[in-house]
Amino acid sequence: MKAPLLQMQIERDVMMKPCVRVFPHEVPILMAVHGNASVTEIKDAKKMEREFDPATQYGTLMSKYGRDSGGTPWVTVVYGQNFEGRIEKAMERGADMLKPKSEAKDVTSRKNKDS
Repeated sequence: MKAPLLQMQIERDVMMKPCVRVFPHEVPILMAVHGNASVTEIKDAKKMEREFDPATQYGTLMSKYGRDSGGTPWVTVVYGQNFEGRIEKAMERGADMLKPKSEAKDVTSRKNKDS
């Protein structure tokens, strides 16, 4: 699966504001770890995209973000257990960001007609 890489700035304190590139489905995890107000997207950053394996993302994110103070992996705090499917939906929404706007609207309108 291919998705955009978003450039995010994390404000840890007044002097420390690192920037990281993450997939869209990682942004809620960053916000859970650092707080909503501490994570902002750098909108004028160079556009980038990259392939990733959806089957391994849950484990990758467990390793990348670690655990909260209670020992629960941050990816589980945000998306629940892997088998629940919420992370898959988030990955699909992120991949959809690469589609042209008109195509994304067309898919939505077709879903509404089928309902």
